Amino acid sequence: MDNTITKTYNCNHCDHAEDITFGFDDYAKWKDGEVIQHAMDYLTPDEREMMISGTCGKCFDRFFPPYD
Repeated sequence: MDNTITKTYNCNHCDHAEDITFGFDDYAKWKDGEVIQHAMDYLTPDEREMMISGTCGKCFDRFFPPYD
């Protein structure tokens, strides 16, 4: 990946922080309106959610448990 950025994202609901690395051009595509799943398909769903909402995977699962 050329022109990569590594940014630390902090969960807004707990003390979890993680570094996420992504391409600058992909980030620009997302900010210009492309859905993040397409712009940065190499990131995990948890990483994408952290970028979108500031919610880590554990907190997201706690807020939205699986429907049985």
